Amino acid sequence: MAVEGSVLISGNQWLQGKGVPVYSNGGNYGTFYQCVELPQQRLYPKMGWPRVYAAGNGGAQYIPEGSPGLIRYNPGSKYIPVPGDLIIEYGNDWNPYGHVSVVDYTDVDKGIIYAVEQNASANGRVTYAHNGSNYKGLSVSRSVKCVLHAPGNNLKNPVKKPSQGSYIAFGKYVTITKKGYNLWSSFDWVKKDTTDKLFNETYIAKGYYNHSNGSRYYSLCDEANGWKGYLNAEAASIAKERNFSEIQEYKMLHKDQKYSIDTLPWGMIGYVKVANSKDYMGKVIKLTQQAGPYYYSPDLKGWIDNKALDTVEKINQALTIKNSGYQINPLPWYQGVPVSGNTKDHIGKKVTATGKKGGYYYISNLGWIDHRAF
Repeated sequence: MAVEGSVLISGNQWLQGKGVPVYSNGGNYGTFYQCVELPQQRLYPKMGWPRVYAAGNGGAQYIPEGSPGLIRYNPGSKYIPVPGDLIIEYGNDWNPYGHVSVVDYTDVDKGIIYAVEQNASANGRVTYAHNGSNYKGLSVSRSVKCVLHAPGNNLKNPVKKPSQGSYIAFGKYVTITKKGYNLWSSFDWVKKDTTDKLFNETYIAKGYYNHSNGSRYYSLCDEANGWKGYLNAEAASIAKERNFSEIQEYKMLHKDQKYSIDTLPWGMIGYVKVANSKDYMGKVIKLTQQAGPYYYSPDLKGWIDNKALDTVEKINQALTIKNSGYQINPLPWYQGVPVSGNTKDHIGKKVTATGKKGGYYYISNLGWIDHRAF
C-alpha cells in the first residue's frame, strides 16, 4: 500500500482533467486524508460549489443534512450521477461514520458509476452499480444513502457511440434454428446461454442492434417477459404462422408457474394478457384447441404455454371422505407443498374426483387429497 500522503490519482487523471489529487491513507484510518477532506477542503472550494459539511456526529453519512446548498437524489430517483457529484454511504457496525466518494463519471450502458475516494481503497478508485438509479455499493457493507449534486456543476457524462449501434424496435417472433451460437448478456460479450440449450424454442425479438462487426443481434424475451439475451440473427428464423387444431384433453397446471394466460397464443399479433398461470396452480383444466406449443382452455378463458402444464388422468369418480388426518393441498403432495385444509373437517362429505395423479385425487372445490382418505 502506498505511504500516507502519497498521490494515488493526480488531478488531471479524473473529472475530465479538472480534479484534485486523491491521496493515500497509508493504511491509517485516522489519517488527515479522510474521505470528507477530498470534497470539503479541496475539490468543492476549487470548483466554487457549495460547501460540504458533515452534520450529526461529523461522519460522512450526515453530509446531506449539513450541506443544504447541495441537491439530494435518493436511490430510485431516476437521477444519473454526473462528474463531481458526491455519493454518500450509510455507516455500519465497522464504520459508524459512513463514507463519501466523488463521481468521476457514469456509464449508463454498463450500469456503472466510476468514482474516486480517500481513506478506503488502495488505488483511490471505486465503482457502484447504477442499476436504474437504485445505486448500490460493491458489497452489503457499502449501502448508498443518496447522491448530492452542486447546482453550479455543469459537467456532463462522456457520450460515446456504442459499437452495437442504436436500438431498433422489432416485435416479431423468432425460432432458434441453429446450434453453436451464444446468447450474450452484454455487448462486452459476456456469455449468458447457448442455442444448444434453446434450439427450436420461439421467443419475441422485441428489438435488434446492427453491430459494427457486421452482424445483427436480436434482443430476445420469453412470454413471461424474461430477457434471454442478445442473439446473432443468423441463428434464428422468423417464426411460422401457427396452425390451429381442435383437441379434447385435460392437464394440470404444475407448481412452477410463471406464464401468462392470453387472448391468443402468446406472440400472435393482437394477443393480450388476461391472467397469470400462478393463480391456477394445481387446477385440472380442459383443453379444446392447440396452436403449436399453446393450448386454449375454456376454464382459463385463454391460451397458455404447454410448459405450464403437466399430464393428469381425467376421471369422474364419486367418493366419500372417510379418514381424517390427511392434508388438502393445492397440488399433489410433495415436500413443502402449501396446506389448504385437512380431511378431519370433511368426514362423511361426498365429493367428485375429476383428476388423478399418482395416489392423489383432485376435488375441484377442495384441492388434492391422498387416496387413503377415501
